[in-house]
Amino acid sequence: MCILMHFVFLDNHAQCLQECVVLEYNETEKKSPLGGVEVLVINAGSTVSDANGKVTLRFRTHKPGDRVTVRRIEKNGYEIFNKEALTQWNIMRDGVFKIVMCRSDKFKRIRDNYLTISSASYAKQRKAEEAKIQILKKEGKMVQAEYEKEMARIEEEYEQRLMNIDAYIDRFARIDLSDLSDEESKAIRLFQEGDIDGAIKVYEDMKLEEKYKQTVDNRNTATQAKDSVNVLIRLHEEKRDTISSTIQRRDNMRKQIGK
Repeated sequence: MCILMHFVFLDNHAQCLQECVVLEYNETEKKSPLGGVEVLVINAGSTVSDANGKVTLRFRTHKPGDRVTVRRIEKNGYEIFNKEALTQWNIMRDGVFKIVMCRSDKFKRIRDNYLTISSASYAKQRKAEEAKIQILKKEGKMVQAEYEKEMARIEEEYEQRLMNIDAYIDRFARIDLSDLSDEESKAIRLFQEGDIDGAIKVYEDMKLEEKYKQTVDNRNTATQAKDSVNVLIRLHEEKRDTISSTIQRRDNMRKQIGK
């Protein structure tokens, strides 16, 4: 029985824990804890968040700094809001990892709003360009073949813009309105005003993905440095214990010889 308890203790001691909290995105309002969310990641199995949104992941072989591979995070009627953070998720030695969820209908409304604004903006640009071409043709400054070529180019550019904007719409929809930086506020303002290209430029200049990755890398470097210090301390203690044991054995031998 004692042997069994000893192995159970060793198994629990070897596990690496990651504390998490699942929050519901409420746009400009403060996020609230969200219970009943299943969090399934490789090497830690499946866990469900409690009423306070808390989740404790117990990794069997992973250690701090290792990448967390998500298999499933779900609750009926919700979807993941902070996807970028999850793609950069490494096990944290200290601190709590935040998982943000958003109601599916709410997220669709947010995306649809950005889609409506961008579509209207591009349609307005398209009509303005077509009007210029039509004036040139009417004034006899453009022949029919050139006119048709320019109209086809405008149509192609319009369709390409609509295709390209879809990825940005998803990114803008995932900007946390309850915690905006000045640059994010400017990007959203420009988007809502219909200056889509200007908003995208501001967003790209922020380089959010790179900044987040750098934050993760810095945190991992700090963790590795801390681990190295702990190793040195442990080796020093082991060396000190070895010296103490050697001295103790020497003293015991002297006592025995003295007898």
